[in-house]
Amino acid sequence: MEWEEVHSREDLLAARIKQLDERSLEESRAAERLERSRLGNKRYFDKHKRLRSAKQQLRVGDLVLLHNTSIETSHNVKLEDQWRGPYKIREVSETGYYRLEELDGTHLAESYAGNRLKRFFSRSELERGNDAIRGKAGSRRRSDESDPDDLDTEEEGQGSD
Repeated sequence: MEWEEVHSREDLLAARIKQLDERSLEESRAAERLERSRLGNKRYFDKHKRLRSAKQQLRVGDLVLLHNTSIETSHNVKLEDQWRGPYKIREVSETGYYRLEELDGTHLAESYAGNRLKRFFSRSELERGNDAIRGKAGSRRRSDESDPDDLDTEEEGQGSD
């Protein structure tokens, strides 16, 4: 702005109008730069920072627990449940949001971000996993090592002599 050239009221009004036009142009350029920057950051995040590995991805039909974020802002919730559920995933969006349903098929109205969900394992799934782990560990043991589960039966047998 060349303020030295302003000598009359009309010149002042014209200079102010020009100043406001330039400001509005600068604001729109800044908004475009901000949007480009955010999109670049999103592309980087999507490419390098996955919430879950491919093996751990949540799929339609998986049972999940939903983090109760309402307790984060409250102070008297020490004993409240931090996780709700289990729920079943009914839809997975391309943007990483999940639509859930109750186990009876009732749809939940909202969609939820993947960072608020964790996979729910039923007791039978956990027991199968533990059995598989024990099986692998058992095959690696040397034959002269005893099984910790067998110690109880050996001690019981010794007491009856």
